[in-house]
Amino acid sequence: MKKINILLTGLIALNSFVYGELTEEELNVCWDGDTMTVNEETMPDRKLSLDDIEGLMAYCLEEEITSLKVQYKYIGAAGARKIAEALKGNNSLTELDLSFNKIGNEGARAIAEALKKNTALTNINLHHNEIGAEGARAIGDALKTNTTLTNIDLGGNQIGDEGARAIAEALKGNNSLTNIDLIYNVIGAEGARAIAEALGTNTTLTELVLSNNRIGAEGARAIAEALKGNNSLIELNLRSNQIGDEGAIAIGDALETNTALTNINLCGNRIGAEGAIAIGDALGTNTTLTELVLSNNQIGAEGARTIAEALGTNTTLTELVLSNNQTGDEGARTIAEASGTNTTLTKLVLSNNQIGDEGASAIAEALKKNKTLTSINLIFNRIGDEGASAIGDALKINTTLTGLDLSDQSNP
Repeated sequence: MKKINILLTGLIALNSFVYGELTEEELNVCWDGDTMTVNEETMPDRKLSLDDIEGLMAYCLEEEITSLKVQYKYIGAAGARKIAEALKGNNSLTELDLSFNKIGNEGARAIAEALKKNTALTNINLHHNEIGAEGARAIGDALKTNTTLTNIDLGGNQIGDEGARAIAEALKGNNSLTNIDLIYNVIGAEGARAIAEALGTNTTLTELVLSNNRIGAEGARAIAEALKGNNSLIELNLRSNQIGDEGAIAIGDALETNTALTNINLCGNRIGAEGAIAIGDALGTNTTLTELVLSNNQIGAEGARTIAEALGTNTTLTELVLSNNQTGDEGARTIAEASGTNTTLTKLVLSNNQIGDEGASAIAEALKKNKTLTSINLIFNRIGDEGASAIGDALKINTTLTGLDLSDQSNP
Protein backbone atom coordinates (compact mmCIF):
# COMPACT_ATOMS: atom_id res chain seq x y z
CA MET A 1 0.00 0.00 0.00
CA LYS A 2 1.44 3.37 -1.00
CA LYS A 3 1.80 6.07 1.68
CA ILE A 4 2.23 9.62 0.45
CA ASN A 5 2.24 12.69 2.69
CA ILE A 6 0.65 15.48 0.68
CA LEU A 7 0.64 18.96 2.19
CA LEU A 8 -1.22 20.45 -0.79
CA THR A 9 -1.93 18.96 -4.13
CA GLY A 10 -3.57 19.71 -7.39
CA LEU A 11 -3.39 18.07 -10.75
CA ILE A 12 -2.00 14.61 -11.32
CA ALA A 13 -2.20 13.23 -14.84
CA LEU A 14 -2.13 9.46 -15.10
CA ASN A 15 -3.21 7.08 -17.85
CA SER A 16 -4.94 9.94 -19.70
CA PHE A 17 -7.03 10.82 -16.66
CA VAL A 18 -6.67 14.41 -15.39
CA TYR A 19 -6.63 15.14 -11.66
CA GLY A 20 -6.77 18.91 -11.37
CA GLU A 21 -4.82 21.69 -13.03
CA LEU A 22 -1.23 21.50 -11.77
CA THR A 23 1.52 20.83 -14.25
CA GLU A 24 3.78 17.80 -14.22
CA GLU A 25 6.73 20.12 -13.66
CA GLU A 26 5.10 21.56 -10.55
CA LEU A 27 4.46 18.10 -9.18
CA ASN A 28 8.01 16.91 -9.84
CA VAL A 29 9.33 19.68 -7.60
CA CYS A 30 7.20 18.30 -4.80
CA TRP A 31 7.82 14.58 -5.28
CA ASP A 32 10.44 12.90 -3.12
CA GLY A 33 10.35 9.12 -3.03
CA ASP A 34 7.10 8.07 -1.37
CA THR A 35 6.38 11.60 -0.19
CA MET A 36 4.65 14.44 -1.98
CA THR A 37 5.04 17.76 -0.21
CA VAL A 38 3.28 20.59 -2.00
CA ASN A 39 3.07 23.71 0.15
CA GLU A 40 3.98 27.38 0.13
CA GLU A 41 7.66 26.49 0.25
CA THR A 42 7.68 24.15 -2.74
CA MET A 43 4.78 25.76 -4.57
CA PRO A 44 4.41 29.40 -3.49
CA ASP A 45 1.34 31.45 -4.33
CA ARG A 46 -0.51 28.46 -5.78
CA LYS A 47 -4.16 28.42 -4.71
CA LEU A 48 -5.88 25.06 -4.50
CA SER A 49 -9.05 25.03 -6.60
CA LEU A 50 -12.09 22.85 -5.97
CA ASP A 51 -11.23 20.91 -9.13
CA ASP A 52 -7.75 20.30 -7.72
CA ILE A 53 -9.23 18.98 -4.48
CA GLU A 54 -11.69 16.72 -6.26
CA GLY A 55 -8.88 15.38 -8.43
CA LEU A 56 -6.65 14.88 -5.42
CA MET A 57 -9.22 12.81 -3.60
CA ALA A 58 -9.87 10.70 -6.70
CA TYR A 59 -6.15 10.05 -7.03
CA CYS A 60 -5.86 9.13 -3.35
CA LEU A 61 -8.65 6.61 -3.76
CA GLU A 62 -7.25 5.11 -6.95
CA GLU A 63 -3.66 4.83 -5.64
CA GLU A 64 -4.71 3.76 -2.11
CA ILE A 65 -2.75 6.58 -0.53
CA THR A 66 -2.86 6.34 3.26
CA SER A 67 -1.71 9.80 4.41
CA LEU A 68 -2.96 13.14 3.09
CA LYS A 69 -1.95 16.55 4.38
CA VAL A 70 -3.49 19.75 3.05
CA GLN A 71 -2.01 22.55 5.15
CA TYR A 72 -1.89 26.34 5.07
CA LYS A 73 -3.87 26.53 1.84
CA TYR A 74 -7.06 28.02 3.26
CA ILE A 75 -9.36 25.77 1.29
CA GLY A 76 -12.33 27.01 3.32
CA ALA A 77 -15.66 25.29 3.87
CA ALA A 78 -16.10 24.51 0.19
CA GLY A 79 -12.81 22.67 0.01
CA ALA A 80 -13.59 20.80 3.21
CA ARG A 81 -16.91 19.68 1.74
CA LYS A 82 -15.13 18.24 -1.31
CA ILE A 83 -12.75 16.29 0.89
CA ALA A 84 -15.55 15.16 3.19
CA GLU A 85 -17.63 13.82 0.33
CA ALA A 86 -14.70 11.77 -0.92
CA LEU A 87 -13.97 10.44 2.58
CA LYS A 88 -17.33 8.72 2.72
CA GLY A 89 -16.18 6.21 0.12
CA ASN A 90 -12.46 6.09 0.85
CA ASN A 91 -11.26 3.00 2.72
CA SER A 92 -7.50 3.46 2.38
CA LEU A 93 -6.81 6.89 3.85
CA THR A 94 -5.88 6.59 7.53
CA GLU A 95 -4.33 10.02 8.21
CA LEU A 96 -5.82 13.38 7.26
CA ASP A 97 -4.29 16.75 8.13
CA LEU A 98 -6.34 19.84 7.27
CA SER A 99 -4.64 22.25 9.65
CA PHE A 100 -4.64 26.00 8.93
CA ASN A 101 -7.34 25.98 6.28
CA LYS A 102 -10.12 28.20 7.63
CA ILE A 103 -12.78 25.56 7.11
CA GLY A 104 -14.96 27.06 9.86
CA ASN A 105 -18.08 25.53 11.37
CA GLU A 106 -19.54 24.66 8.00
CA GLY A 107 -16.45 22.74 6.95
CA ALA A 108 -16.29 21.02 10.34
CA ARG A 109 -19.91 19.87 9.93
CA ALA A 110 -19.08 18.35 6.54
CA ILE A 111 -16.06 16.52 7.95
CA ALA A 112 -18.16 15.33 10.89
CA GLU A 113 -20.77 13.83 8.58
CA ALA A 114 -18.01 11.98 6.74
CA LEU A 115 -16.64 10.62 10.02
CA LYS A 116 -20.00 8.97 10.67
CA LYS A 117 -19.54 6.82 7.56
CA ASN A 118 -15.78 6.53 7.13
CA THR A 119 -14.29 3.41 8.72
CA ALA A 120 -10.62 3.84 7.82
CA LEU A 121 -9.40 7.17 9.27
CA THR A 122 -7.50 6.84 12.54
CA ASN A 123 -5.88 10.30 12.72
CA ILE A 124 -7.38 13.68 11.88
CA ASN A 125 -5.87 17.12 12.38
CA LEU A 126 -8.20 20.13 12.27
CA HIS A 127 -5.85 22.50 14.05
CA HIS A 128 -6.38 26.24 13.59
CA ASN A 129 -9.47 26.22 11.42
CA GLU A 130 -11.75 28.83 12.98
CA ILE A 131 -14.03 26.11 14.32
CA GLY A 132 -16.40 27.28 17.03
CA ALA A 133 -18.88 25.61 19.36
CA GLU A 134 -21.22 24.74 16.49
CA GLY A 135 -18.52 22.85 14.62
CA ALA A 136 -17.38 21.14 17.81
CA ARG A 137 -20.95 19.95 18.45
CA ALA A 138 -21.04 18.35 15.00
CA ILE A 139 -17.69 16.64 15.56
CA GLY A 140 -18.75 15.50 19.02
CA ASP A 141 -21.90 14.00 17.54
CA ALA A 142 -19.77 12.09 14.98
CA LEU A 143 -17.44 10.79 17.70
CA LYS A 144 -20.40 9.11 19.38
CA THR A 145 -20.71 6.66 16.49
CA ASN A 146 -17.24 6.61 14.92
CA THR A 147 -15.27 3.58 16.11
CA THR A 148 -11.97 3.91 14.25
CA LEU A 149 -10.60 7.37 14.99
CA THR A 150 -7.85 7.26 17.64
CA ASN A 151 -6.31 10.74 17.39
CA ILE A 152 -7.97 14.11 16.89
CA ASP A 153 -6.40 17.57 16.99
CA LEU A 154 -8.82 20.45 17.46
CA GLY A 155 -6.23 22.86 18.79
CA GLY A 156 -6.11 26.52 17.88
CA ASN A 157 -9.85 26.91 17.35
CA GLN A 158 -12.53 28.68 19.40
CA ILE A 159 -14.75 25.88 20.64
CA GLY A 160 -15.05 27.39 24.15
CA ASP A 161 -16.89 25.80 27.05
CA GLU A 162 -19.88 24.86 24.92
CA GLY A 163 -17.73 23.03 22.41
CA ALA A 164 -15.75 21.37 25.19
CA ARG A 165 -19.01 20.06 26.66
CA ALA A 166 -19.94 18.53 23.30
CA ILE A 167 -16.58 16.79 22.99
CA ALA A 168 -16.77 15.65 26.60
CA GLU A 169 -20.23 14.17 26.09
CA ALA A 170 -18.85 12.15 23.17
CA LEU A 171 -15.92 10.91 25.26
CA LYS A 172 -18.30 9.29 27.72
CA GLY A 173 -19.32 6.70 25.14
CA ASN A 174 -16.41 6.70 22.70
CA ASN A 175 -14.16 3.65 23.01
CA SER A 176 -11.60 4.32 20.27
CA LEU A 177 -10.07 7.77 20.88
CA THR A 178 -6.73 7.67 22.66
CA ASN A 179 -5.37 11.18 22.01
CA ILE A 180 -7.16 14.53 21.91
CA ASP A 181 -5.59 17.98 21.58
CA LEU A 182 -7.64 21.02 22.64
CA ILE A 183 -4.84 23.58 22.99
CA TYR A 184 -5.79 27.26 22.54
CA ASN A 185 -9.57 26.89 22.57
CA VAL A 186 -10.77 29.46 25.10
CA ILE A 187 -11.93 26.66 27.41
CA GLY A 188 -12.73 27.79 30.93
CA ALA A 189 -13.61 26.09 34.21
CA GLU A 190 -17.02 25.00 32.94
CA GLY A 191 -15.52 23.19 29.97
CA ALA A 192 -12.86 21.63 32.19
CA ARG A 193 -15.54 20.31 34.54
CA ALA A 194 -17.33 18.66 31.61
CA ILE A 195 -14.11 17.02 30.42
CA ALA A 196 -13.33 15.91 33.97
CA GLU A 197 -16.75 14.28 34.22
CA ALA A 198 -16.03 12.41 30.98
CA LEU A 199 -12.70 11.20 32.37
CA GLY A 200 -14.66 9.57 35.15
CA THR A 201 -16.19 7.07 32.72
CA ASN A 202 -13.88 7.03 29.68
CA THR A 203 -11.41 4.13 29.72
CA THR A 204 -9.46 4.58 26.47
CA LEU A 205 -8.11 8.15 26.41
CA THR A 206 -4.38 8.13 27.13
CA GLU A 207 -3.33 11.68 26.22
CA LEU A 208 -5.18 14.95 26.86
CA VAL A 209 -3.85 18.37 25.88
CA LEU A 210 -5.64 21.32 27.47
CA SER A 211 -2.75 23.77 27.41
CA ASN A 212 -3.18 27.51 26.85
CA ASN A 213 -6.80 27.66 27.93
CA ARG A 214 -8.46 29.33 30.92
CA ILE A 215 -9.48 26.52 33.23
CA GLY A 216 -8.05 28.21 36.35
CA ALA A 217 -7.95 26.68 39.82
CA GLU A 218 -11.58 25.57 39.61
CA GLY A 219 -11.01 23.65 36.40
CA ALA A 220 -7.81 22.14 37.77
CA ARG A 221 -9.65 20.91 40.85
CA ALA A 222 -12.22 19.16 38.66
CA ILE A 223 -9.52 17.51 36.53
CA ALA A 224 -7.64 16.50 39.67
CA GLU A 225 -10.70 14.86 41.17
CA ALA A 226 -11.19 12.87 37.96
CA LEU A 227 -7.56 11.71 38.04
CA LYS A 228 -8.17 9.97 41.35
CA GLY A 229 -10.39 7.42 39.65
CA ASN A 230 -9.10 7.44 36.08
CA ASN A 231 -6.80 4.53 35.16
CA SER A 232 -6.17 5.17 31.46
CA LEU A 233 -4.80 8.72 31.07
CA ILE A 234 -0.99 8.67 31.00
CA GLU A 235 -0.17 12.13 29.58
CA LEU A 236 -1.78 15.39 30.73
CA ASN A 237 -0.82 18.86 29.51
CA LEU A 238 -2.26 21.77 31.50
CA ARG A 239 0.37 24.32 30.46
CA SER A 240 -0.59 28.01 30.80
CA ASN A 241 -3.98 27.70 32.45
CA GLN A 242 -3.59 30.03 35.44
CA ILE A 243 -4.27 27.23 37.91
CA GLY A 244 -2.10 28.83 40.62
CA ASP A 245 -1.20 27.27 43.96
CA GLU A 246 -4.78 26.21 44.60
CA GLY A 247 -4.93 24.20 41.40
CA ALA A 248 -1.45 22.76 41.94
CA ILE A 249 -2.41 21.60 45.42
CA ALA A 250 -5.40 19.76 43.97
CA ILE A 251 -3.20 18.15 41.30
CA GLY A 252 -0.67 17.16 43.94
CA ASP A 253 -3.39 15.53 46.01
CA ALA A 254 -4.51 13.53 42.96
CA LEU A 255 -0.96 12.41 42.18
CA GLU A 256 -0.72 10.76 45.57
CA THR A 257 -3.34 8.18 44.55
CA ASN A 258 -3.26 8.15 40.74
CA THR A 259 -1.43 5.12 39.37
CA ALA A 260 -1.64 5.74 35.60
CA LEU A 261 -0.25 9.18 34.80
CA THR A 262 3.37 9.19 33.61
CA ASN A 263 3.74 12.72 32.14
CA ILE A 264 2.32 15.99 33.41
CA ASN A 265 3.02 19.51 32.18
CA LEU A 266 2.18 22.38 34.55
CA CYS A 267 4.38 25.01 32.89
CA GLY A 268 3.40 28.68 33.13
CA ASN A 269 0.65 28.35 35.72
CA ARG A 270 1.59 30.93 38.37
CA ILE A 271 2.49 28.17 40.80
CA GLY A 272 4.43 29.36 43.84
CA ALA A 273 6.17 27.61 46.71
CA GLU A 274 2.90 26.39 48.24
CA GLY A 275 1.82 24.62 45.06
CA ALA A 276 5.31 23.20 44.50
CA ILE A 277 5.35 21.81 48.02
CA ALA A 278 2.12 19.91 47.28
CA ILE A 279 3.60 18.52 44.06
CA GLY A 280 6.80 17.61 45.89
CA ASP A 281 4.91 15.82 48.64
CA ALA A 282 3.07 13.81 45.99
CA LEU A 283 6.35 12.79 44.35
CA GLY A 284 7.35 11.23 47.64
CA THR A 285 4.63 8.59 47.28
CA ASN A 286 3.77 8.54 43.56
CA THR A 287 5.22 5.52 41.76
CA THR A 288 4.25 6.10 38.10
CA LEU A 289 5.17 9.68 37.11
CA THR A 290 8.26 9.78 34.90
CA GLU A 291 8.19 13.34 33.55
CA LEU A 292 7.31 16.54 35.41
CA VAL A 293 7.39 20.00 33.82
CA LEU A 294 7.08 22.95 36.23
CA SER A 295 8.91 25.59 34.20
CA ASN A 296 7.88 29.26 34.07
CA ASN A 297 6.37 29.33 37.55
CA GLN A 298 7.54 30.97 40.78
CA ILE A 299 8.38 28.04 43.05
CA GLY A 300 11.56 29.69 44.36
CA ALA A 301 14.11 28.06 46.65
CA GLU A 302 11.43 26.83 49.06
CA GLY A 303 9.52 24.98 46.38
CA ALA A 304 12.73 23.56 44.94
CA ARG A 305 13.65 22.25 48.37
CA THR A 306 10.49 20.13 48.61
CA ILE A 307 10.98 18.82 45.08
CA ALA A 308 14.54 17.93 46.07
CA GLU A 309 13.40 16.08 49.17
CA ALA A 310 11.09 14.00 47.00
CA LEU A 311 13.97 13.11 44.69
CA GLY A 312 15.61 11.47 47.67
CA THR A 313 12.95 8.77 47.77
CA ASN A 314 11.26 8.85 44.35
CA THR A 315 12.34 5.99 42.09
CA THR A 316 10.35 6.64 38.89
CA LEU A 317 10.92 10.26 37.79
CA THR A 318 13.35 10.45 34.86
CA GLU A 319 12.82 14.02 33.59
CA LEU A 320 12.46 17.16 35.71
CA VAL A 321 12.04 20.60 34.14
CA LEU A 322 12.26 23.57 36.56
CA SER A 323 13.45 26.33 34.25
CA ASN A 324 12.58 29.98 35.00
CA ASN A 325 11.52 29.48 38.62
CA GLN A 326 13.77 31.84 40.59
CA THR A 327 15.32 28.96 42.52
CA GLY A 328 18.66 30.74 42.88
CA ASP A 329 21.77 29.13 44.35
CA GLU A 330 19.90 27.74 47.34
CA GLY A 331 17.33 25.93 45.22
CA ALA A 332 20.04 24.63 42.90
CA ARG A 333 22.02 23.36 45.86
CA THR A 334 19.11 21.34 47.28
CA ILE A 335 18.27 19.86 43.88
CA ALA A 336 21.95 19.05 43.35
CA GLU A 337 22.31 17.31 46.69
CA ALA A 338 19.27 15.17 45.99
CA SER A 339 20.43 14.26 42.47
CA GLY A 340 23.73 13.13 43.94
CA THR A 341 21.98 10.08 45.38
CA ASN A 342 18.96 9.79 43.07
CA THR A 343 19.24 6.76 40.79
CA THR A 344 16.51 7.33 38.17
CA LEU A 345 16.68 10.96 36.99
CA THR A 346 18.25 11.23 33.52
CA LYS A 347 17.30 14.77 32.45
CA LEU A 348 17.41 17.93 34.57
CA VAL A 349 16.55 21.43 33.31
CA LEU A 350 17.42 24.38 35.57
CA SER A 351 17.81 27.12 32.96
CA ASN A 352 17.06 30.78 33.76
CA ASN A 353 17.06 30.37 37.54
CA GLN A 354 19.59 33.01 38.69
CA ILE A 355 22.05 30.27 39.57
CA GLY A 356 25.57 31.53 40.25
CA ASP A 357 28.94 29.95 41.01
CA GLU A 358 27.73 28.61 44.36
CA GLY A 359 24.86 26.70 42.80
CA ALA A 360 27.06 25.50 39.94
CA SER A 361 29.65 24.19 42.40
CA ALA A 362 26.93 22.23 44.20
CA ILE A 363 25.80 20.74 40.89
CA ALA A 364 29.42 19.84 40.15
CA GLU A 365 29.71 17.93 43.43
CA ALA A 366 26.52 16.04 42.59
CA LEU A 367 27.88 15.08 39.18
CA LYS A 368 30.84 13.41 40.84
CA LYS A 369 28.44 10.99 42.54
CA ASN A 370 25.49 10.71 40.16
CA LYS A 371 25.52 7.75 37.78
CA THR A 372 22.23 8.23 35.87
CA LEU A 373 21.97 11.84 34.66
CA THR A 374 22.65 12.13 30.94
CA SER A 375 21.50 15.71 30.30
CA ILE A 376 21.65 18.98 32.27
CA ASN A 377 20.49 22.35 30.96
CA LEU A 378 21.85 25.41 32.81
CA ILE A 379 21.52 28.13 30.16
CA PHE A 380 20.58 31.74 31.04
CA ASN A 381 21.98 31.68 34.56
CA ARG A 382 24.80 33.63 36.27
CA ILE A 383 27.55 31.06 36.30
CA GLY A 384 31.05 32.48 36.01
CA ASP A 385 34.49 30.99 35.55
CA GLU A 386 34.56 29.52 39.05
CA GLY A 387 31.33 27.59 38.62
CA ALA A 388 32.18 26.49 35.09
CA SER A 389 35.59 25.27 36.25
CA ALA A 390 33.99 23.24 39.04
CA ILE A 391 31.64 21.57 36.58
CA GLY A 392 34.55 20.92 34.25
CA ASP A 393 36.46 19.14 37.02
CA ALA A 394 33.38 17.06 37.82
CA LEU A 395 33.13 15.92 34.21
CA LYS A 396 36.59 14.36 34.55
CA ILE A 397 35.01 11.95 37.03
CA ASN A 398 31.44 11.62 35.77
CA THR A 399 31.00 8.92 33.12
CA THR A 400 27.31 9.17 32.23
CA LEU A 401 26.56 12.81 31.31
CA THR A 402 26.35 13.23 27.54
CA GLY A 403 24.59 16.60 27.28
CA LEU A 404 25.50 19.81 29.12
CA ASP A 405 24.44 23.33 28.14
CA LEU A 406 26.08 26.26 29.91
CA SER A 407 25.53 28.86 27.20
CA ASP A 408 24.30 32.45 27.64
CA GLN A 409 25.43 33.14 31.18
CA SER A 410 25.02 36.73 32.41
CA ASN A 411 27.93 36.61 34.88
CA PRO A 412 30.29 39.50 34.01
